[in-house]
Amino acid sequence: MVSMNSRVGTFRALKKCGVLALSALLCATVLTVVPSVSDEPAQAAGFDPGYIISDALFFNPNTMNETQIQTFLNGQVASCGAGSSCLRNYRQNTASRAATAYCSGYPAGTNESAALIIKKVATICGVNPQVLLVTLQKEQGLITAANPSSFQMRAAMGYGCPDTAPCDAQFYGFFNQVYQAATAFKRYAANPQNYRYKAGANNAVLYHPNAACGSSTVFIRNQATAGLYVYTPYQPNAAALAAGFGTGNSCSSYGNRNFYNYFTKWFGSPNGATQVRAKLEAVSGTSGGIQLSGWAFDEGVTAPVNIRTTVNGKLYSQEAASALRADVKRAYPLQSDRHGFTLNMPSPIGTSTVCVTAVNAGSTRSTNLGCRSVKVTADAGTLTGRSAVLEATARGVKAEGWVVTGASGTGGRLHFYVNGKYTSMHMANKASSDLKSFFPAATTNLLGYSEVLPRAVGTYNVCTYAVNAAGTAKVALKCADITVTTQTPVGRFESATVSGSTASVNGWAFDPATVNAIAVRVTLNGVAVSDAVTTATRTDVQRVYSAQGVTHGYQVAVPGLKEGANTVCVQAVNVQKDKTADLGCKTVTRVAAVPQGKLEAASVLGTTLSASGWAFDPTSTASTRVDVTVDGGPAVPVTANVARPDVKRAYPAQGSAHGFGYTTTLAAGTHQVCATARSLSGAGSRALGCKTVTVSAAKLDGRLDSATVSGANVVVSGWGFEAGVKAPVNVSVSVNGKLSTTALANVPRSDVQRVYPAQGPTHGYSLTVPLPAGKSTVCTSVISANGARTAQVGCKTVTR
Repeated sequence: MVSMNSRVGTFRALKKCGVLALSALLCATVLTVVPSVSDEPAQAAGFDPGYIISDALFFNPNTMNETQIQTFLNGQVASCGAGSSCLRNYRQNTASRAATAYCSGYPAGTNESAALIIKKVATICGVNPQVLLVTLQKEQGLITAANPSSFQMRAAMGYGCPDTAPCDAQFYGFFNQVYQAATAFKRYAANPQNYRYKAGANNAVLYHPNAACGSSTVFIRNQATAGLYVYTPYQPNAAALAAGFGTGNSCSSYGNRNFYNYFTKWFGSPNGATQVRAKLEAVSGTSGGIQLSGWAFDEGVTAPVNIRTTVNGKLYSQEAASALRADVKRAYPLQSDRHGFTLNMPSPIGTSTVCVTAVNAGSTRSTNLGCRSVKVTADAGTLTGRSAVLEATARGVKAEGWVVTGASGTGGRLHFYVNGKYTSMHMANKASSDLKSFFPAATTNLLGYSEVLPRAVGTYNVCTYAVNAAGTAKVALKCADITVTTQTPVGRFESATVSGSTASVNGWAFDPATVNAIAVRVTLNGVAVSDAVTTATRTDVQRVYSAQGVTHGYQVAVPGLKEGANTVCVQAVNVQKDKTADLGCKTVTRVAAVPQGKLEAASVLGTTLSASGWAFDPTSTASTRVDVTVDGGPAVPVTANVARPDVKRAYPAQGSAHGFGYTTTLAAGTHQVCATARSLSGAGSRALGCKTVTVSAAKLDGRLDSATVSGANVVVSGWGFEAGVKAPVNVSVSVNGKLSTTALANVPRSDVQRVYPAQGPTHGYSLTVPLPAGKSTVCTSVISANGARTAQVGCKTVTR
């Protein structure tokens, strides 16, 4: 087991080839990277072991260009670790690869980035670059690694690393790994008969290299999924799936689970080519209503599809297609047998248009099942109704809708049945907003009901019935299994103020299931410090939540603040003590008696150091002194009097004039700059920190533009400067290797300034030196400001 960065978690180097016993082809890692769960989903939602990714997506090389890949890599790691070359910065020379039966030729490159290598390989092999990025992560955690090890880089895709032996060194190297893995995926697709896992067939897939962990039959639906199993020949067990990105149990493997999770997290659903399959089988008119039936499911998802129904363009209901349909399962073996629906709904008398749409659980895909014209009749005995709402509430089961008797619409009643037994009766005599859209002939809209049937925590089968006024006729409106659960508290953390070392925390909270007071828990810097009860009177809360009572405020004193910033968080706890609500956190600051501040930045430009930060004396709003030292030398005092609105926002009582800056010139080399804040009284101080900077030796640059013979002399012209030094520097002229003269390059050269605007305008030279008879070599050199370095910038041959 090799420890990796905290974002990635644990790397497991267990690998096993998913090929036939006679095949000598190589494969990749099995368990691979298991990240932490701090900010990851709780489950691998939607994972289908038989359809991990669609063929169209897997083999699409055009999903990202080089720039998009580089932007993606930059977004995963803020910066590479010191001395490290993580993928966002990684570069290497690449050798050419000849075209094969699986990939076209790869042209060699110099200093190619990881993004360019990934894009080029994806293009020549016809593999989605997103697949390569996800494989780099699930195999070695390279996408999110700021300090990748040499092993992670040389075995980047896990290619050529079997379970029972060390990795094969012939496949080492980042480019080599990416190229070999992409080639393997295309080889699997071109020769499926050579591999153990085949598309369009049932395959026994193990959960773990330990055969005692067992296996299950997986119907692999497509080649891309089969290729993933050849590369990583294990499926996640229930524990691995339930853990999301986390660790399951001793029989868990994670490679293909992590491929699905990372792909979904970064690029969307890898099996997004699935669709909602559905059929509206029958629609008929009844006395006072419409009945429709059929089936629907979302490929690759076990959650029921919702059936959305409109009547004459108005939304009527959205019900789950969860009725038993064994025939559907026989036709679609991968689906459950709970995908049927039979709906009864009221409708206006006469001919109506009913339209039906099947919508998946996430409302991301739908299938239109069409519209039908249906004739609805009515007579004096017609009894109908609508269940618009039947759902759990904080205190029981809520039902809303209406009941109509007769063609002209007279009153009726609502009956509740719970677990098959009659429970209560309610008059349908309340206003209904949609009644007349279904029954225009109704003489009143006061035929509605809105009731809450009190129930304790538990699951109930609840049915509602429309009953006529005489009690002689009954029509079922809706039945549903309703689960009344304990409720999550509601509340707010409103304020936190500081007095000395104690914070005063205020807000309100309640449990929707009760009018009684509830508990709140307070933490200080992550440590529980106080429990309190919401006993304070809050009439403003009662005005908004009238059913909840008035005693739901809390006021908590939190002692023990440390100097500087502190985080105070509040959590509300329901009456049953099994659900909580995080009401938020606030940062409060205890101001210390000694100066506060920070050395925030230190940088160099050329040979110039710039350091900055902020500081203040908590006893005054006046600007304080900061002493700056370089390499432990004498302290240089500066005044922290620069406007810093951000400091004022954090410390409102201190004002804003508390920023400081410091500049000086440094010699080449590494230097340490430190800052110390001094109190106004001189009695206290605080070290604000140190920064290390490096000054590189400045570059000497220039050019010998011309050398022109004039009588017994030669006139040489050109330009030269020392990078980061605006003042003119000396240039020397030599003739046939002997120094002839030295002078300042101080002639204005606007053309040089346009190219090097930071250097200033006066860096030209035009010098006249004696020239012997015959052919001579004339050279010029630029000399550094301190005279320690020279750089020849040109030579010319002239003849006198």
